Amino acid sequence: PGYNTFKDYLMVTNYNQQSHGILSESLEIQIGINEVLVKNIEACKEIKQLIACSYGPYGESKMIIQKNEKIMITSDSSVILNNLDFVHPASKIILSSVFFQDKELGDSSGFVVLLTGELLNQALKLMTMGFHSYEIIKTFQKAEIVCLKILNTLSNYRLKNLKTLKNVISILLISVGFKCQNLAKHLIPQIAYACLKISSFKNQKFSQESIRVVKILGGPSSNTKTIAGTILLKDSENLVKIVKKAKILMFTCLFDFLSPETKTNVCFKNPREILSYESNEKNLMREKINDFVLKGVNVIIASDFNEEVLEILNRYNIMALKVQSKFEIQRISVVTNSIVLTKLRTPDVDEIGYCERVSVRSFGSQKVTVFHQELEQSNMFSIIARANSNSILDLIERFVYKTASIYKTIIRNNKFIPGAGACEIEISRRLKNFSKKLVSPTENFIFKKFADCFEIFPEILIQNSKLKGSKLISLLHTKHKNGEETEGIDLEKFTTICSKKSGVWDLFSCKFWAIKNSIDSALTILSIDQIIVSREVMRN
Repeated sequence: PGYNTFKDYLMVTNYNQQSHGILSESLEIQIGINEVLVKNIEACKEIKQLIACSYGPYGESKMIIQKNEKIMITSDSSVILNNLDFVHPASKIILSSVFFQDKELGDSSGFVVLLTGELLNQALKLMTMGFHSYEIIKTFQKAEIVCLKILNTLSNYRLKNLKTLKNVISILLISVGFKCQNLAKHLIPQIAYACLKISSFKNQKFSQESIRVVKILGGPSSNTKTIAGTILLKDSENLVKIVKKAKILMFTCLFDFLSPETKTNVCFKNPREILSYESNEKNLMREKINDFVLKGVNVIIASDFNEEVLEILNRYNIMALKVQSKFEIQRISVVTNSIVLTKLRTPDVDEIGYCERVSVRSFGSQKVTVFHQELEQSNMFSIIARANSNSILDLIERFVYKTASIYKTIIRNNKFIPGAGACEIEISRRLKNFSKKLVSPTENFIFKKFADCFEIFPEILIQNSKLKGSKLISLLHTKHKNGEETEGIDLEKFTTICSKKSGVWDLFSCKFWAIKNSIDSALTILSIDQIIVSREVMRN
């Protein structure tokens, strides 16, 4: 049992017996089509079935209960796969492609899973018909080149102006609006505004790290706001709460001039010496702080403050902020253009940062310190997310970072292809037409099976909308045969729709790399003929 033929069983037993002199006895070697390839493909098909029902605008959400009993409800493919523990090694090959797609491009992670699973499913059918895996891999590689060329011919559409807020909002609503329909209309204009301002700041390269999400529990999600600058989730240490045109000095050490590096003992002979010692300490601290005042410093950030120092800072109207996180210090230094000092000393002019306004504000019961810059001088934006539950706050955070990642993909390559399943059907049709030109009947047959893989996407979209789509699929094929290459499916009216006229687009870069990553993953799994596993791993 578990082997395709008795010959495969003998191959495995003989191989294990012969390898005892070379390999450790703690290794389990699996070979044969039924033991390796079939099980690998079945594992990938299970992942495909897991993601298929969550694909598209009508995809169903999944409830994931994590180890810490935290509940997550999402239909995002990358989030679902990231929160599940996969044991099978073949499934991890797909996961690496999915995480690359999500991190670098921000979209089409579900497309990668579905296309990889369908390619492996068609390859398994071909192998049961008698085709060798080498023939399948070789033909799939040729089909990949043709497929990407076809995709490139479909990308004839560009946005004329990416610097206008209206155009960016419209394309982001199309790309990611369906993933969070309740929040998209309120969040996307704010994210688009922040992205445009960051990318136009001194011609710097756009990065998702320039947009930060600060989660504050309480209040409706419509109270989510965007601020030019950064935010600290804490109050100031002294009585100063508002500073305009702030000149900021940052230290990573304790702000105390009199604390020695080593322990020392001071011996007093009478009470006068104690009083004089304390007065000398205060005078010395005043002199040091007065040097900062002469430089124009009115905000000081350090890892901790002495109570006596805070009294003197109150007199000079200097705000004191206690920051111990290196990430917070890095963000503030980037926003204010200040240099972080490791020792207490009088700074140079270039080491002092500037911020238009530093103020302490209250959002519900949470007090925060806002570093607010002018729009022309801000290279970082903070989105204050408000919601009544932590799950919605996490959803807003993921949505912001995914939208920023898609914007980064758009400014890299401003190409678009028809959406609503039009692109996949057209690729399938052209691949089948190309297969007729092939001389070899084997390549012709495998090419058609490769083309069939792209037809599952409109079928899954219709299936998730709970409609019967056999007539709609045949109508879509008929229109593409008549030359209407931008014709897609309209799930609301249950008919076909011109994606060009209706403004339904997919990103060319996302689709290009999704196809490439899917085929690479499928070919990698098909090329595996042996699995060598430690027996300890199998026991675990």
